[in-house]
Amino acid sequence: MPGRWGNIPFLPCLLCLAAGILTSQFVVDYSFAGLVLAGVMLLAAGFLALQRDRLRVALFAALGSVSLCGTLLGISDRDSYSELDVRMHLRRHAFSLDEIVLFDGCIAEEVETLEGDHLVTVELHGFRTGNHWLRCTGRALLRVAAGPDEDPRMPTGVLKYGDRIRGSAVFHLPRNFQNPGAVDRVGLLARRGIFLVGRVKSVQLLEVLPGDCGTSWKRAAIRAREALRLRLQPLAEDGRKTQAAVLLSLLIGDQNSLNTSTRETFQNAGTYHVLVVSGLHVAWIAWALLQVFRRLRLSPAPSRILVAAGILFYSGLVGFQASVSRCLWVYILYLSGQALFRAAHPLNLLSAGSFLMLSVQPGWLFDQGFQLSFLSVIAILLLGVRFLDGSLRPLLSPLRSAGDNERLSFEPGPWSSLGRCWRARAELLAEACADRGHRSIEPALLATFRTSALGMLHLGGMALISLSVQLWLNPVMAFHFNRLSWISPVSNLLVVPLASLTLASGILAVLADCAALPSLVPLGIATWCASALVQSTDWFSRLPGTWQRCATPSAFSTGFLLLLMFVWSVFQWRHIWIPCLATLLCLVWLGNGFLLLEILLRSRDARSFLARQDDSGRPREDLQLIILDVGQGDSVVLRYPDRTVWVLDAGGIRDATPEDTEPPSLDIGEVVVSRYLWSVGAPRLERALLSHPHQDHAGGLFALIKNFAVREINYGEPGFDALLEQLVAAARARGVLPRRVQAGDRFAMGPVKVEVLNPVVDGTRRSINDNSVVVRLTYGRFSALLTGDLEITGETEVSLRARELEARLLKVAHHGSKSATRDSFLDRVRPRWAVISAGRNNPFGHPAREVLIRLVRHGARPLLTSDQGAITFRTDGARYTLSTFVSGVLEQGEF
Repeated sequence: MPGRWGNIPFLPCLLCLAAGILTSQFVVDYSFAGLVLAGVMLLAAGFLALQRDRLRVALFAALGSVSLCGTLLGISDRDSYSELDVRMHLRRHAFSLDEIVLFDGCIAEEVETLEGDHLVTVELHGFRTGNHWLRCTGRALLRVAAGPDEDPRMPTGVLKYGDRIRGSAVFHLPRNFQNPGAVDRVGLLARRGIFLVGRVKSVQLLEVLPGDCGTSWKRAAIRAREALRLRLQPLAEDGRKTQAAVLLSLLIGDQNSLNTSTRETFQNAGTYHVLVVSGLHVAWIAWALLQVFRRLRLSPAPSRILVAAGILFYSGLVGFQASVSRCLWVYILYLSGQALFRAAHPLNLLSAGSFLMLSVQPGWLFDQGFQLSFLSVIAILLLGVRFLDGSLRPLLSPLRSAGDNERLSFEPGPWSSLGRCWRARAELLAEACADRGHRSIEPALLATFRTSALGMLHLGGMALISLSVQLWLNPVMAFHFNRLSWISPVSNLLVVPLASLTLASGILAVLADCAALPSLVPLGIATWCASALVQSTDWFSRLPGTWQRCATPSAFSTGFLLLLMFVWSVFQWRHIWIPCLATLLCLVWLGNGFLLLEILLRSRDARSFLARQDDSGRPREDLQLIILDVGQGDSVVLRYPDRTVWVLDAGGIRDATPEDTEPPSLDIGEVVVSRYLWSVGAPRLERALLSHPHQDHAGGLFALIKNFAVREINYGEPGFDALLEQLVAAARARGVLPRRVQAGDRFAMGPVKVEVLNPVVDGTRRSINDNSVVVRLTYGRFSALLTGDLEITGETEVSLRARELEARLLKVAHHGSKSATRDSFLDRVRPRWAVISAGRNNPFGHPAREVLIRLVRHGARPLLTSDQGAITFRTDGARYTLSTFVSGVLEQGEF
């Protein structure tokens, strides 16, 4: 390949393949044969152009065909499956959803535990429909309730990898939360080959059949991991649970024991990558094995092959996790390149490995781990090495040979010139000190300078590499995780060596155990290193201003920043600091700039200029009311015309209790409500309102208090409640003002009037649901009534007390339960739209059929978050737009 791409021909091929896979996500209606024909024609055109020496035309035709191949691979991966595939049975409606199905299959992965239940990945072999069985292929993820006599920490006592099982389960399709900014859980499961999720009420409903369908090597790896867990269990029981969890995560990638606070500490310090089995582990193992083989005087070729075998063994031990498998592929390609070409370009080898991986697994392009792994290596090769070889090494190399007249540096460039100046000054200083003192001072000083230069080279190299990686990764981290760690280039200087020591001592302890040798000393060293790792990370994360949560950047801006860095680095343009500075400024703006934008928008002239205008050219100031899809719970976001944001409830897991010491595995406030607010760029929350202290309403508010600058939190419950006390304590700890509201309170948010209709503090005992905060909003000719979990008694009292109750939009109380929304209440409210927030297939039967009938009978249009996802109502008081995440715009018009 001509030009700058001559040493890295696989890089443009990789870029075109990735572009084609990305394009496939937008291709819905297509002719597969037509696309194949187009690819063949492109190849033919390229061949003809090559024969006529039209090299550029041939090159573009070849790259175009690669891109088209990427599109075909993406489409095939998404839409192509066999007749026996469970997706084909679902298309034909042969496989019943949301009802009990008898199935037969094999446990395909190690059984995990989650909140006392077993998570079982089953390779389906068949299912029963009617009186006969149908064969099928594909995977399902089952959540099996643990029995009363089971130890949930040891699921292998009941179900284990390789068991052939038969039983009954209720299956349904995986589903994302239907909100802007939601995590793509469906895509994540699909990349694991899982297209069904199911629930088994008891492990006793599963029968383990005779026979075994696992592989011996995988079973041995699982036994080794179980043995390590048992070996570290006394450590956890001795009060060092965090150290044991860190060791498990570092050694075998088992993060199930990591608590939420430890995860957040490592994330805030920008060092979470050390807890993931990835390139760091592979690099350390490869380096350690190479050092051993060098001591044994093995030649390079067999040493590299043995290193590859060692990495293969470790990959099997950790269960061939995607991250370490990718590293294994790249290392094997590296060995092949070294054997075939001797001096293969590292970037070309990385591109070739990624090209092959995406050809086999196109879905990996959208995997966060793949993106972060690939970009981190790209950052090291394109930016880190450039910084190191172009500045730091020329600066310090002359000083490293200070006093050695046979090693002189004559390299051109300002950094080399400065380095020679440093060397000359060091030699003059050493000579002057020797003249004034003893002659032995000169060699000692020169040795000190050389050692210092070597230390600065290693330390500075680590800092430059870390800084380069963070410049590349931070836009992606902001896009996926809404987190910026400013301290990470510094924290990694200490944490990465500590993690390497922890990994090394941990592996030595494991090997000693396997060889029946004393392992107490290496295990003690590993525990001490793990403690130091946790403490240092905690110290970095506690420094003020070292990290922050941020709004979600657009995919376009993220891609543009990465493209800017990539093009500048590949073409080796001068002034590399320009894209680096641009990326840094964009990250600073992302973290803090929207606050400046908010200040700007508060000025009347700027707001009038930027506000949406009506047909006559006058600015429109809209009220937005968004009912989020949070499953079986409630969360309403109010965005007022002056861009002030309120949140009423934030969902939560209903089964959680105030006595839980750890948050639930799925924090609705973090992964649903916060991600929505970040996706729309909400700068801060003026108020967080709690309708009543039940987990499905209050559980997510803890995350909002932690993630956003909340000015005030309001609640209405007049009595004592443990969950409410925890929330108030968390608010005070974050500097948030807690305040009780009651019936009669009024707020004016510009042109929007807000009135609290419930609860009444009169000494009467009421249920928690009937003490729900009820809010009525009015804006021009629009009104909305938000009722929490109000029940019949509460509805009756509100109807009798409230002077004005009519509302065009009603947020139906108690998720559509039959214990609320009576005819008499609807007669007072007279809603035009009725929004019900309830989870799909929830165990309570919400919304009740009779409630839906009553709503329709009163002329209201029911809208369910379980069907439509997030429901957005936007109005300027005279006109309105009703839209949903699933269906888009449903209605628009004037009142």
